[in-house]
Amino acid sequence: MKKVSRIITNTKQVKFFDSNGAEVDGTAEDCRAVGGKYKNRVCVLPNTTQLQPSFTANNISAGQGNNIQLAQNCNVNGNYNEVFGADFATVQGYNSRVTRYGEQTRSFASAKARSQKSVLFYEGVTNSSAGTAEIFLGGVDGKRLEVDESFGMSTIALDIHTVAKYTDAGNAGSGYMHSKAVFQSTGGVLAINGSHTSLFAQTLVIGSLTLAAVSGTPDYISFTLSGDRSGRSMAWSVIVNVYELRTEPV
Repeated sequence: MKKVSRIITNTKQVKFFDSNGAEVDGTAEDCRAVGGKYKNRVCVLPNTTQLQPSFTANNISAGQGNNIQLAQNCNVNGNYNEVFGADFATVQGYNSRVTRYGEQTRSFASAKARSQKSVLFYEGVTNSSAGTAEIFLGGVDGKRLEVDESFGMSTIALDIHTVAKYTDAGNAGSGYMHSKAVFQSTGGVLAINGSHTSLFAQTLVIGSLTLAAVSGTPDYISFTLSGDRSGRSMAWSVIVNVYELRTEPV
C-alpha cells in the first residue's frame, strides 16, 4: 500500500504518496489498509478511526485530536497538537503548533501555541573559502527558524548556546558562546528588539554569531557565523532554546 501523505482535517479525507512522491487520492486497497471507506474514488476515515503509526509516513501520534500534515518521521504525544510541514518534529503537551524542521516542542496552552518552548539544533562549518556562513537546522540548506505567520502577533525569545571546534588535525582549539535575543512580529513585520553575547572557555580565535530578522515568505531569523580570522576550518553546533508567545490583536 501507499504511505499516507496527510489527512484533511475537516473532511477526514486521506491523501497518499505515489511512487514518485506526488500526492494522490489512492486506491480502494490503500483505503482499506488504513481503515477508511472508499467512496466516489476518495478515501475517508470514520470519526472514530485511529491510524497505525506505520501507515502515516513514519509518524507516531499518541493522544487525542493531534494533527500531522505534510510532515514525516514525527513523534507527537499529548492532545490537540499540530505539526505542519515540520519533518522530524517531536512534540509533547497540549495545544502546540510546530512548523520548523526537527523542532522539539513542549507546551500547555489555553489556545493554539499561545505559550510554548522549543529546542532547535543548527550545524555548520566555516573555513578559508567561507569564513562567514549562514548555518541551518540539522545542517540542511534552507531550513531556518521561520515565523509562523498564521498568528497576528508574537514574541520570540532565544537562549542560544554555540560550540566550536577546530577541525584541522592536531589542533586542540575550541570555544563556547552564550547569546540571548528577543524578536517580535506584529502584523507580518519581524524585528529584533535586542541581543547580547558572552564568550566563555575560549581557546581559539573565535569569531561571532550574527542574528537578523529577514523579510520573506514567511519571515525568518537567520543565524550567520564568522569563523577563525586566520581562515582555518571550524565546525559549529548551535543549540537554541526558543520561548514563544503567540496571540492576536485585541
